[in-house]
Amino acid sequence: MRKLPTFDMRGCTYYAVLGIPETATQDEIKRAYRRLIRRVHPDKFPDASPHWKLAVEQNSRNVIEAYYVLSDSAERSIYDKQLARYRQKQACAPRPVPHPRTAATTSPTRSYSSPLNPRPQPDADQMGPNGFEMLLRSIMIAAALLLTLLSFVLWLVIPDINTY
Repeated sequence: MRKLPTFDMRGCTYYAVLGIPETATQDEIKRAYRRLIRRVHPDKFPDASPHWKLAVEQNSRNVIEAYYVLSDSAERSIYDKQLARYRQKQACAPRPVPHPRTAATTSPTRSYSSPLNPRPQPDADQMGPNGFEMLLRSIMIAAALLLTLLSFVLWLVIPDINTY
């Protein structure tokens, strides 16, 4: 059985997935894609376990997605702009310092966008409920729970009229 080619996908850009510089030409992109897809295509590993098959399929999907975006000049220019905005945002944002006691026990939080697929932040109308709406929801839930509890207590305390 062949050894699975691995590369770390966390924090990678499409350029890093294909192993090319950001100034690569279309021919270099095509050559890198063909070289990589030969290494990570799922058909190369017919006897792999289901776990390895999933990993190989994910690697090949990442390579195909990177090639799809970088091979189209319009998609590539949009991607480069989004990547530049992401890098600028990451450079300007101060990183929180974790508390020494909780740093080892907590996992890092995921951000909305990643360098592999930078996305713009949603508009305010697309975001979830604001604080006031959350407060109203919690009050309504508390009221419903209290009414349920009250009806249960009354059911226990007041005897059934039909039994007399």
